[in-house]
Amino acid sequence: MSNQELRATWQQRIEQHQASGLSIKQFAEQNALNYHQFCYWRKKFADEQQAGAAGFARVTRRHDLSAGQPGGHGLCIHLAGGLSITGIGHDNLGVLLSLLRQL
Repeated sequence: MSNQELRATWQQRIEQHQASGLSIKQFAEQNALNYHQFCYWRKKFADEQQAGAAGFARVTRRHDLSAGQPGGHGLCIHLAGGLSITGIGHDNLGVLLSLLRQL
């Protein structure tokens, strides 16, 4: 079995498990699959999917406020995990870039 065929077979098994409503252990037993192999492939596909999720995000302008104006908040960035960085303006952009490089 080629690598592509093996990947396709395990991807199909993972999808069948998700549709089954069974625990991994039950599904593996019913389908004569090795539990640890199943977990390996499940994690492998999840890790690949998560790695593929990184990239650029669309930016839209919602308000015409700047950090220098009264009541203005400047730029606000919302990151995964609920982290938000607000009050970003031209005077502190370097700090923001340093923070983002460390994430």
